[in-house]
Parts: sequence; structure tokens; C-alpha cells
Amino acid sequence: MFRAGFGGWRAEIHHMIAEADLVTTYKTYFGVHRAAFMGVAPTGRVINFDAMDIMRIRGGAIVEHWGIADGTALMQRLRA
Repeated sequence: MFRAGFGGWRAEIHHMIAEADLVTTYKTYFGVHRAAFMGVAPTGRVINFDAMDIMRIRGGAIVEHWGIADGTALMQRLRA
């Protein structure tokens, strides 16, 4: 969904912690709003917002994922 709405989509990982079969990352996502996203027409704005993910890894693959993102900051930047 994000890759469809934002060009140049990338993440900058600030912190990563691995313990047993869990990996946690705290990151900032960046992109340019180039297509409709959650009802907001493309603005061309460069946006960024923070997110945190916890992933369970088995056999080199992500088998479970929990995440939280600052959706309020994202939508405020799109509508600013």
C-alpha cells in the first residue's frame, strides 16, 4: 500500500535488536506522495514518519510480524 502511494519509498533504521528468534527495528520511513493514499490525492510532498516492528524469524523468513506506525503524523504531513 505504501509503495503504491509513495515514490522513492525507503526506511532508515535507527535501532535494531535481535534476541532468540525475534528482531525489533525502530525506523523512519521516507517517500514522495505520488499517488492517492487513504483518500488523499497526490500532493508531491516528501513525507516521513516513524515506525516500530517486531518480527519472528524462522528458517530465514519472517513468520510473524507486529508493527506500529505514527499514522497521525503521516496524515498530518499529507494534509499540511
